[in-house]
Amino acid sequence: MTFIILTPALACPSLSKKDDPVEVLLLAQSTKVRDDLSQITYSPWKSEKEKSIDKKDIEVIPCVSSDYHISRYVVSVYRKKGFTELVRAKIKISEKKGLYKFKNPFPEDVEGIIRTFKPSSFSDGDPVEVYHPFYIGEKDYLTIAHVSDSHLAARMEMLEKRWNTNFKNVWHVSTLSKEKPGDFSNYNKHFESILKTINRDKTIDMIIHTGDITDYNKGHLNPEGENDLTRDYYPDRNWLLFYRLLLKYYEKPFFSVLGNHDYRLNPYSPNPHIISRRIREFFNMAPHVNLTRSEMNTLHEDPHALHVMKNHIRKAPYAVRWYSFVINPLLDYEVFYGNMAFLMLDWNLGEDHEEGNPWAEKVLSQRQWKMLRLWYDRVLNRRKTKEKKEKKRIIAVVAMHSSVFNPFPETGDSLLMSNPDTRIFYQSLLIDNYTPERDLVDGTFRLRRNEFIKVCLGNRRYEESYQVHPERDIDLILTGHAHRTGIFQVEGPHVYLRDANSLKKGPIFCNAISSGPLGIKNKEGGPERIELSPPGYHVIDIDDDISITVYHSSIVPVREDARCSFGEVARGEFFEVLDTVMERPLFDPVYSWQITNLKEGSTLTKIVIETGLTRSVEVKKVPLGWRYNVDVRSKCTYIVCEAHDRGQGIYFESSGDITIAVDGESAERVGTLTVNWDMGKSTSPPVHVRVPSD
Repeated sequence: MTFIILTPALACPSLSKKDDPVEVLLLAQSTKVRDDLSQITYSPWKSEKEKSIDKKDIEVIPCVSSDYHISRYVVSVYRKKGFTELVRAKIKISEKKGLYKFKNPFPEDVEGIIRTFKPSSFSDGDPVEVYHPFYIGEKDYLTIAHVSDSHLAARMEMLEKRWNTNFKNVWHVSTLSKEKPGDFSNYNKHFESILKTINRDKTIDMIIHTGDITDYNKGHLNPEGENDLTRDYYPDRNWLLFYRLLLKYYEKPFFSVLGNHDYRLNPYSPNPHIISRRIREFFNMAPHVNLTRSEMNTLHEDPHALHVMKNHIRKAPYAVRWYSFVINPLLDYEVFYGNMAFLMLDWNLGEDHEEGNPWAEKVLSQRQWKMLRLWYDRVLNRRKTKEKKEKKRIIAVVAMHSSVFNPFPETGDSLLMSNPDTRIFYQSLLIDNYTPERDLVDGTFRLRRNEFIKVCLGNRRYEESYQVHPERDIDLILTGHAHRTGIFQVEGPHVYLRDANSLKKGPIFCNAISSGPLGIKNKEGGPERIELSPPGYHVIDIDDDISITVYHSSIVPVREDARCSFGEVARGEFFEVLDTVMERPLFDPVYSWQITNLKEGSTLTKIVIETGLTRSVEVKKVPLGWRYNVDVRSKCTYIVCEAHDRGQGIYFESSGDITIAVDGESAERVGTLTVNWDMGKSTSPPVHVRVPSD
């Protein structure tokens, strides 16, 4: 055994235009490996009919270690086995268009390696193998399927089974109708369906996944459905799930980069009990699987009492060891094919977005920034030489997890498409000093973001001239993380949201919608208009122009009643409502709404709740000093609560509770709640809350 094939790998294959050589990256015991390389064989991806390689078709070329960011675990383990030399080779292979695989004549004992991980990794079924796929194409430009945020988790199967078995116990309407109010939206099944759909589309040549492949590292495994962290969750189980799915549907070259969730170790409580309203919604998994918060409470008890802010976001480099040895050993890497140049960038371990801010800080490390500059110079050199020769543009593509531009959930698409007053660069030195309507920084990063945008625009002094330099720009920036589809372009001093029919010349910043959890959308704007969106992916076709089409999964219809403005925390314009149903009994249920005023300088003085009842209710609690009445009109019961005067209202950043009891049997449905401020007659737009119904 004289060398290990690092790439091509399962999620980092080699791309080669017909008649161009296929590149191979090795860790070897010596740089003199040409003779041993001639023992490599190859075959079509779905065939075992092997072909040999002629020694004269192999070229060993100089290799600079800084051109590749290899997992330190891979380097460390193989160095101990004597593989200390990084070697790059080009192999001439004369074959027609298609997907192929190399076979290393020297055994690569990856099963033996992953068994030594501490804590020991989990695997079952067929043995785990490393694969070395490469693709030979004929087109100058490959059509890309851009997927992101699959959040694969073995726990999904357990939760779906519980929902299908227990839905009658967790939703009043279903108890009466004997029907499920909706299907459980299983992340794994959406991703699987999307891979199948992409495979059926013969126009798609390759797939790029921009991170959050898994939801966390430790996957669930207990056929009985028990859910104890120390007993029923196994390290690397979710990576094994990804490996199995990818291998099962591997028909096109697949490239991956890592996201923040990929570095997380532990499962989290899908419906956490935490103080912060923002964090409560951020970690509420229920709407992303098509359930209400109360339904999730019943399906997923919390026996291991995870503390979300400590345990859930714990990250470690060894969370991606399994991935590095079996799926992709490169964290940051570049790929060249025909008239295309790709740069894939890792998340950068030390960063996350759940620290109370809408961005991470150092998503682009110093090492990545240097790699970006070197790759960028290579792209410019190719444009100077190859473009003149072939009369075709070199298309430059950067793929990374963190979005560059992303609006806050309450910001509407229509505003960003028509006449946005958005800022391209974030200027403030204060961490929390941002304007949601102007700064598209939700889920972005801070350090080097402005510089990165200027590189993409090909103009380091863009804020002075507002000119994009086409000969120096980056054509396509593929990102994820936002769970909201968005195609952004810079024009003059602003950022515009584009649709597929309005793309213009210049860099395209493309956020992919989630391919696992339900995503979000907001067409018209306002917190009350946030909607859920089915998982999906982008198809990016490149020729003289770049065109982008969004496709959605259709395996589970979205339940808008499960969302209730993003869970059971309803967001209105300058107010919020947290609704609860006490114990959820069939008879005599108790409903409670906690209303919080967020309008600075004003006092909330009136609340009106529309129910689905045609009979009266007992009001158990209202804010101190308020009066109330129960009004039945238009075959609907309204609860009207108001302050006697301004001094008895709900001030900014305070809250009040309204609680009612329903006499007898009732069902539950989604109703509306509106508020007024300062004893005025102007009523807010309604928000959706859970209410009793006949």
